Amino acid sequence: DDIKLEILLEKDVSADSLKLLNAPLWLGDTAQLRGFITNQTDDPTGDFWVYFLVNEELVDSTIVSLDGQESRAVDFSWIPGSGGYYELKVKCSFPGDQIQSNDTVGLKVYVYKGPWVESFSGGVFPPRGWLVRNYDGYAEWHGTDSLSVDSAGAACFAPQEFDGPGGDWLITPRLEVSENDTLSLWYKALNPAEFGETLYVMVSESSRDTNDFVIVDSIITDTTEYFQDWHQKKISLSQYSDKAIYLSFVYAGGWISSYAPRGILVDVIEGPSPYQNDIAALSIDIDTVISVGDSVEIKSTYTNLGIETVCNLKVSFVILDGEYSNVITIDSLPNDDTVEVLFPRPWIPDEIGCYRAWTYSLRSDQDQSNNSIKEDRYVGPPNVVWFEFFNRLSLPLGWQISDVVGTSGDWTIVGEGGGFPYQSPMCGNGQARFNSSEADSGDCTRLISSSFYLSGDSLCPYLDFWMYHDNAYPDNHDSLYVEALVGLDTTFVTLAGFGRYSDLNGWSCHEICLARFKSRSLKISFRGKANGGNDIFIDQITVSKRRYVVREGDLLINEFVTREADNWVELKNLRDYEVPLNGCRLSDLLGGEDTLNGVVESEGYFVWQMQNLELDPEGGMLLLLNAEGDTVDCVRYGNRGGAPATPTGYSISRAPDGYDTDDYARDFNISSDPTPGSANNAVPPELGGTLVINECDIHPRFPYPVSMIELYNPTDRMVVIDSADGQHRFFLSDGDSIALIRVCDTINPGEVRCIYAGIEFRLDLDESDVIYLYDGNLKRLDQMGFHGEVEDYSFQRYPDGAGPNDGYDFLSSGGNATLFDIPESHCYLNLAWTTVYETG
Repeated sequence: DDIKLEILLEKDVSADSLKLLNAPLWLGDTAQLRGFITNQTDDPTGDFWVYFLVNEELVDSTIVSLDGQESRAVDFSWIPGSGGYYELKVKCSFPGDQIQSNDTVGLKVYVYKGPWVESFSGGVFPPRGWLVRNYDGYAEWHGTDSLSVDSAGAACFAPQEFDGPGGDWLITPRLEVSENDTLSLWYKALNPAEFGETLYVMVSESSRDTNDFVIVDSIITDTTEYFQDWHQKKISLSQYSDKAIYLSFVYAGGWISSYAPRGILVDVIEGPSPYQNDIAALSIDIDTVISVGDSVEIKSTYTNLGIETVCNLKVSFVILDGEYSNVITIDSLPNDDTVEVLFPRPWIPDEIGCYRAWTYSLRSDQDQSNNSIKEDRYVGPPNVVWFEFFNRLSLPLGWQISDVVGTSGDWTIVGEGGGFPYQSPMCGNGQARFNSSEADSGDCTRLISSSFYLSGDSLCPYLDFWMYHDNAYPDNHDSLYVEALVGLDTTFVTLAGFGRYSDLNGWSCHEICLARFKSRSLKISFRGKANGGNDIFIDQITVSKRRYVVREGDLLINEFVTREADNWVELKNLRDYEVPLNGCRLSDLLGGEDTLNGVVESEGYFVWQMQNLELDPEGGMLLLLNAEGDTVDCVRYGNRGGAPATPTGYSISRAPDGYDTDDYARDFNISSDPTPGSANNAVPPELGGTLVINECDIHPRFPYPVSMIELYNPTDRMVVIDSADGQHRFFLSDGDSIALIRVCDTINPGEVRCIYAGIEFRLDLDESDVIYLYDGNLKRLDQMGFHGEVEDYSFQRYPDGAGPNDGYDFLSSGGNATLFDIPESHCYLNLAWTTVYETG
């Protein structure tokens, strides 16, 4: 039969449990541990020892006494000396214990070295601040509780079919690296008996964009026994000391089959501390190309690179010199979130130029270096259709550099300080530089733009660019020529030229009208020519479409009349493209003004019937103003300027047609055959030639019966005056009428001839007149004005025949210098006259 043996239990103490009270445990912390022990009998134990062991070494002990069936907590403390795994035990040493198998209880703990650790034990994956990138769209990094170092969780990647190497990333938060920081992690192959695995550890100093990462180390396992369990990898980060970095873990294996799963686990990643509070300004989100008058939305983008959510974040936007400042509050910005901020008020720039945009966070955080961004923004003219700002610091796409003369000249795209003199871009990051300081004198090189098309609408295309001028080397004429290359042509057309040298140092904006190239494709060339001075810099090139503004050099007042029933004025277009008048005005000295409308055809003429103008036939001024009130052209005539006054039936005409030297007397003459709407036919003047007016007696005194004009021959040839011979005719005019000199005579060189009013010419003279002398072809030879002086005797030139010959009043005709009001010397050479003052 069965025999049952029952042992009477008289002595038995059990160790029931051991807990770490302050998990997780960091290196340098004091571990607080609590064990529970129980007397399994009804008899008191008396005193006995309870030991605390770490990795089988005795660390602490205490004496305990238990009543029958009593359970009690026993506390121990311990300071770990290094990071990693530890086996902790509580052991009861009770003499005579009948059951020793329950005398000991153990606990495996992990001591984190830090200063930061991620054990993937929070239940949420990825952990706060981490980022998973899955570029192939299949398996991705995930959390697992089944396999881990510290029994709390791990990060795992197990590829699926079609997963490729390098397509899956696990990226840390932004980490603040201190001196001697080390990255530590534990790793294990998911199927170590069958597959070796490779994991790249990568680092980025700028962002979590995967293009910014570089490999810093790699982890490689194989199927040997060594890699069947977890292993620790340590990587020095000393080269990133005092920097902010991101770390990433990139799986480099691939899927094989569903029957042979593979992958890798990482756990207990220790290293530099993540930023807890770090707000970064990412971008200024306003247009690259801005025009005057635009309503510009002001936006910027911020991100939270720290671990903590930030609430009530105030950010600001300022445009320096642009009279713009604004602040807005972001209610909440969680970790790794990005927000684009639209400020409530737009910016409306009113001047062309470079402006500095600045956005910044008003919050103080761990990394102040990324709290703000400053960027340049160029405000150009309205309706920009093409531009190049050289901000990429390389030759723009489609641009070319071509030598013209020699090979030492070169264009390069440079940033701040490139070239000589040390020069910053006008705006932004880059500028184009021609090396005229280094190139051989005379060498030329072209910088040729990409092709662009100009539409044929009513607006006018303009090329605007900025050029740096300096005042060094004034005798070295380094030059820039702006050229156009149309369509498939091979010949460059020069549009304008600019010298490097200027009295003032600085950037200047130059404007060139491209109206002639409407409805065409073209390229713009900047041809630099070296001459031993400083370098040439250009920047901020734009082509814009805007309303044409007539400028000096576009149109001329070419012909007009002042004594007709319907006075008119003719404008001449000097350009090889049509010029719209766009609010141009004609104005006179008396306040009359006509606003023009219409278009002047390329190199053509435009005739305007005067409406509100009141031109004084005796003398005045005619102004052509643009819509902005700037003077485009001006003519002074009669007793107000050098251009001649005309009788009825004659016009005041530029001679030759379109001639302009800003000398009214020499640019204009009268025409007996006005040509409104077509080229002028007036004969150009030849002031001071053949004959000149030497004396004029307007109000004769006794014994001289009538007004007289004396002519003088300043040449070395005899001059014939013959009213019956067309080749030797001469005319006088006072602007009211024109009179034939009815004489048949000769004047020898250096001699004079008097002609008398009412007998040899018919004019009604007074001091307001300008007397004009013409030959038979109406070539104007001389003019003398008296306005501003009342005649006492007669007006005489001294020395005889002396100029000026382009006067229109007493002073401009040489008054009191070469023209005098002195006693008459009719028909004789004039005498010197000295005024004697009687003193007391």
